[in-house]
Amino acid sequence: MSIARCLSFRRFQTNVHLCHYRKEEQKKLNKMNLTFFFVNRTLKLVYESNIQQFKKLLNQ
Repeated sequence: MSIARCLSFRRFQTNVHLCHYRKEEQKKLNKMNLTFFFVNRTLKLVYESNIQQFKKLLNQ
């Protein structure tokens, strides 16, 4: 294999590796986003139910 072909093959391998790495990072980010979404939703529900209970207490 000539040096040029060898170098281009190495570059190709590096690109494939980076592409795979980016996909893995994207998966991690997606999981984190989902987690944050559920945490936010849960907090919002808790907050709203607390407000309603507080209003009930005020109305008594």
